[in-house]
Formats: sequence, structure tokens, C-alpha cells
Amino acid sequence: MLTDVLSAASLFLALLGMLYSAWYGEVKEASGIVRKLKRADRSPQIEEVCRVLVARVLPLLTGSLLLLVALLDTAWSILSESTTLVLQAVCGGAPVSVAPISLLLFSVSLFSLVLLIDEVRWLLRLRKKLKHLQEPDAHAG
Repeated sequence: MLTDVLSAASLFLALLGMLYSAWYGEVKEASGIVRKLKRADRSPQIEEVCRVLVARVLPLLTGSLLLLVALLDTAWSILSESTTLVLQAVCGGAPVSVAPISLLLFSVSLFSLVLLIDEVRWLLRLRKKLKHLQEPDAHAG
């Protein structure tokens, strides 16, 4: 059972990683857009940031969140069990033995968390960029 979960989670994380790599340039480019002076000239910039948000960042964010939610219970159990084993080893001198499958599954969970955090940063950065692009023209007064 745990090996099936690990296989499915690893495959899904690999897919997310490939999409992340493939779309990274577009996200970086959209977040680096320099705002044009006139609001009327910014429509293509606004459209590009919106496209990247909707078609790149949100699908990756959703996939990472779903993976993390799916693994959360198992990862928490592994962490609790490992902590107990380490405490027993420290207090009683017993050797620590954690199943490799459990360790790998916990690692997949951590990687999905790191990916999710970076995607949330992308989301926040692009939302800020979009607000900046949508601001009205500054009038010289």
C-alpha cells in the first residue's frame, strides 16, 4: 500500500516538476515586465500576466496543493513515528531504524511543500505586478 502511494506521489511530483521547469521562464518573464507609462498601452502586459497566472501558476499551485493534501496524513504519521523512534534511541540507546519507503514518501511530501511555497510566491508576485499594471496613469500636477 505504502509503495503504491509512493509510486503515485513520485510520478505526480515528477510531472509537477517538469511543468514547473517548462513554465519557469514564462513566469519569470511575466514578473519582470516593465510597466509602460500610459494605462492604454499596458493591455498586452496585463493580458500576459493574467495568462501566466491562470494558465501556469494556478494549475501548478493546485497540483502541488492536492499532492500535499493527499500525503499530509501519511507524512504526519511518518514524522510522528520517526520522532518516537529517535527519542527512544536517545533515551534508551536503541538503534534507529526507519523504513526506506517511509523516508522516501516523507521526502516527496517535503519536496511538494517546497514547490507549493515557491508557487505561492509566484502567485503573490504576479498579483502585485498585475495590480501595478492596472493602476491609472500618474498625472503630472
